[in-house]
Amino acid sequence: MRRARLSETIVLRLTEPSPTADRTDISMNGVRGTWGNRRAATMIETLVVIAIIGVLLALLSPAILSSRQRALTMQCKGNLHQFGIASHHGRPIVMPLDANCATLVSTYRCPSDSGSALIAVSDNPELQARTNYAGVTGDGRLPGMGSHDSVTDGLSNTLELGEQDSQPVDPLKSRCGNPTASCERPPNARRPDGTKFTDGFRSVHPENGVNFLLADGAVRFISDGIDLTLYHALSTGQGGESTGGF
Repeated sequence: MRRARLSETIVLRLTEPSPTADRTDISMNGVRGTWGNRRAATMIETLVVIAIIGVLLALLSPAILSSRQRALTMQCKGNLHQFGIASHHGRPIVMPLDANCATLVSTYRCPSDSGSALIAVSDNPELQARTNYAGVTGDGRLPGMGSHDSVTDGLSNTLELGEQDSQPVDPLKSRCGNPTASCERPPNARRPDGTKFTDGFRSVHPENGVNFLLADGAVRFISDGIDLTLYHALSTGQGGESTGGF
């Protein structure tokens, strides 16, 4: 009897399917993975994952773009700060750093402005390097600061230099031309047809305003919605107007 039972046990064990073979067969049938507890992702699940990734990208893209724009605005402020340092050391701040007016100098260009870096000036056949920065000439009524020594309103209350973008194209704004602009109109002022005035300060910053260098070397971002009386007061150096602790 014992021999008969032992023979039956051996026969049963020999006829049982191997766990490895079972897993292999099941995997080949595509129902389960190699280990028997995995399954292939369905098309619907794949589409759901792709949709989630798309939603996340859509949510993050504006924040990434906004951060990039803020970085470009800060770089533009850095350019103006460099001009302020040069001004307080007695160096010209808009004239070229060298004799070649076609030489591109990154400090003269706002990184947010994608307009042409070289422009034609008057009848001169040679292209000249454009600048995004212009001296403040006043408010159309009173003149700008002139020299630092002539300022009586306070250097921290007087605008010295501001931005001008490439829209619309202004052929007079070569960095060799000592460009200037007026604060008579608000920053980014537009005509009835929607185009910007060429004689004012303007920028392409999405924050809706313009970077300015003050006579004391500080750089401030002035919004398009600034009070016009205050804006006029800041643009003159000897007007005696109150700036209200600007």
